Amino acid sequence: RWSKELYRIFEIEEQAFDGTYEAFLSCVHPDDRPRVVQANAEAKADGKPFELEYRVVTRTGQFKTIREVGYAVKDAAGKIVSLFGTAQDITDRKRAEEALWQTNARLRVILEASPLPIISVDAEGRIESWNQAAERVFGWSATEAIGHLCPGVPPQEMEDYLAMVRRAMEGEPSLGLVRYRRKNGGSPLICNISAAPQRNAQGQAIGVTIIVEDITARHQAEEAVRESQQLLHLVLETLPVGVAVTDRAGNIILVNAASKRIWGDTIVSGRERWTQTKGFWHDSGQRI
Repeated sequence: RWSKELYRIFEIEEQAFDGTYEAFLSCVHPDDRPRVVQANAEAKADGKPFELEYRVVTRTGQFKTIREVGYAVKDAAGKIVSLFGTAQDITDRKRAEEALWQTNARLRVILEASPLPIISVDAEGRIESWNQAAERVFGWSATEAIGHLCPGVPPQEMEDYLAMVRRAMEGEPSLGLVRYRRKNGGSPLICNISAAPQRNAQGQAIGVTIIVEDITARHQAEEAVRESQQLLHLVLETLPVGVAVTDRAGNIILVNAASKRIWGDTIVSGRERWTQTKGFWHDSGQRI
């Protein structure tokens, strides 16, 4: 005996179904038939409840996934006389699970292939995921990091780190520089971070994803450039001779104090003016 819902799920006309087990099996996907036959045989033999999922092919060529739960019915003498079960069409759920699995698989590839550390934390700032780039940059393995506050954050800066997590949880974009450290007292790191909230299906923030870019070398190079520029300006300002710096087009972009004193602050830029310039002491008018 089948319910009308079963006929609808299997897309079978009730009068066209002879009710035999072979007719039912003909609807089951060929790859899944051995499992269905085995579950049926075991239920008849030992009377244990059964639960399985299998695919069916409808008369229109559609594939559906069925979840079947049932048990053996025994008579007064304990002999198994029939099987009773329910069947549920879980096709949409299986498709959703497959789509979710594919999305998660792509996400795992992105996380592990990323050259940048990508860290997920819960609302309290405890690490939930820690990719290979994070292991490489900071030195802590995922096993060591997960479940703890970010080990790369120095204790004196932990409160600022947690405040950043709270701001991100509230939906405020968090961008900026953070100082980290490597494992076992390693050299300090200067990192550019971007933090954004993770949300559930209801749109509630349940955690934060943090992307970290190690800019220590770049920061050191920029600092060296700034120091060199400061030294250059210091040297130029103390030189007793006039110095002018031009760009490739010949336009003057920098002159020192001596040049301004010599030329009376009337320096004219441009390559075409070089051979036409005449110098006079601005106090006396005497030609230089």
